[in-house]
Amino acid sequence: MEEGILEDAFDIEHAGTIPSELLITLQLLEVPRDTFLAYKAAEKTPKHKKDATGKQLILELIKQRSAMYNTTLEEDERILSSPEGLSRRLLIAVKIRCGEKQILRRMGQLAERWGDDQDQNPNNKRKLEMSANGTASVKDKKTRTL
Repeated sequence: MEEGILEDAFDIEHAGTIPSELLITLQLLEVPRDTFLAYKAAEKTPKHKKDATGKQLILELIKQRSAMYNTTLEEDERILSSPEGLSRRLLIAVKIRCGEKQILRRMGQLAERWGDDQDQNPNNKRKLEMSANGTASVKDKKTRTL
């Protein structure tokens, strides 16, 4: 991504706290190109907001990231509850995968608390799309009447 204005990797603590850098990046992905270029030229970023739009984008990001796993958190927890027969490498992999899913769940729980009273216009919907390699982008879903 653009050096100095967008991040392409984020450290998310086990508590699931959503970094302000991630919120800023999501906000920058949804602004019009000219607004983005103005932020870039000024070497500034918008203030991070925990609003309904941010909530929608974070929850979609979590949903898409979770869909990349072949198992659910509950299935991984069952595997870990009786690890007999698992190789050491597989056991470690399941523990890591389980931890990642727990973080995603916590992130979702935190984001669920963000302002639903804002951005209620049904014609102003944005959709986050995540590629197979984990790259995210926002697609404008505005409906227009002519």
